[in-house]
Amino acid sequence: MAYTCSAKGCGQRTQHQIGARAHVAACLSYRAVCLLHKIVYATMWRVQRCPGPSMFRAVVIVFLAFALSACDAVATLKDGLQQAQAVEADLEQSTGVKPRVGFNWRNGRLTSVTVLFPKLDESRPLGDLASLVRAAVTKEFKQTPDAIVLSFALDKGPSV
Repeated sequence: MAYTCSAKGCGQRTQHQIGARAHVAACLSYRAVCLLHKIVYATMWRVQRCPGPSMFRAVVIVFLAFALSACDAVATLKDGLQQAQAVEADLEQSTGVKPRVGFNWRNGRLTSVTVLFPKLDESRPLGDLASLVRAAVTKEFKQTPDAIVLSFALDKGPSV
């Protein structure tokens, strides 16, 4: 008795039923793999090895736009650091202690300046020190910030 493969489009004939079943299974799995390959290949992106001229042009335009927009930010940061160093030098000359100065700009406006002294100067009243700091910050930054934060670092000392 001859057995025929029931897989669509195959039609191969064998003499044994076991051989026919094995052939049908192999035929169906092969067709499934072929179908999967066709689906993957049809949906796969075609990637070029080198970007075309239009892609290169787009990358250059984005890079230049970013670089030009950051010019003002870099200049502001550079000027701010110079002004902070000038405040540090001015306060060191007037108080004898070199503080650390930090600043915060937002949309071209000086929002806050932080002046950190490494120790508490007990020989000078806090009001006098605050007026010295305010004068130095206003003079060097050329504008008055919204807030000036005056702080002191305290050493380990005896607990109260």
